[in-house]
Amino acid sequence: MQVGVEVAVGEALAVPGTELPMPGRSGLPRIHPWSRLGRAVHMSGQQPVRLAGSALMGDYQQGLELLRRLGGTDNPAVLDLFAAVRATDFGADAVAYVYGGLYQRPGLTLPQRQLITVSALAALGYATAQLRFHLTAALNLGCPASHLRDSLDLVTGTFGTPPVTADLTPAPDEPPLDHQTRLLTLLAAYTATGGIAPQVDEQLRELCGIGAERAALETILHISVYAGFPAALNALTRYQEIAATNRSRAGR
Repeated sequence: MQVGVEVAVGEALAVPGTELPMPGRSGLPRIHPWSRLGRAVHMSGQQPVRLAGSALMGDYQQGLELLRRLGGTDNPAVLDLFAAVRATDFGADAVAYVYGGLYQRPGLTLPQRQLITVSALAALGYATAQLRFHLTAALNLGCPASHLRDSLDLVTGTFGTPPVTADLTPAPDEPPLDHQTRLLTLLAAYTATGGIAPQVDEQLRELCGIGAERAALETILHISVYAGFPAALNALTRYQEIAATNRSRAGR
């Protein structure tokens, strides 16, 4: 089946279920990699349509399944919000990228990703609804209440009282937060609040020193979707220098 492609301001129209040729094939005009290509619409039940061979990160269905698991509901409220403002295509892209892509990367467990998210949102101080959601999500994943309490205590000691409090009374047999994850939650908080404080270097040096370079990197990348790319790029620049120094000293 031949598909007509119309390119205008980064948009392309696609026939659902049809694989579109990549730019450069069959003399088709170049399509920007972030074009919207018949993305899934939450309310319609359609599945996302991707450009053939696209390097776009993430899988919508996998992301939706994880989002439902985190929120404990089959109908995530955030997608209803996107639908209400007529931005269902953006909502589908966001689910695919964040929950079907970023959350699927190796280097951190799902509970760790929730702990660093909670830490970052608590440090920011204004994302009340999001913090409440991710506290619940962490518990839905089976994250011990003691780990959430320890993460919030770490943030409270530096940034003040989080905007959302919860009953996080741990069970008698729940272990405290391990040392590496404590460092990651602090790194997430400092990354979210600018990524250039001396404390970022402190956490990165200690994490690299205990062989947790990859976990530190994934923490910074993860926080980019909650605190923005400028803050994450600041921390990423510090990671690049400190990790390189650590490898040089180790003879790697």
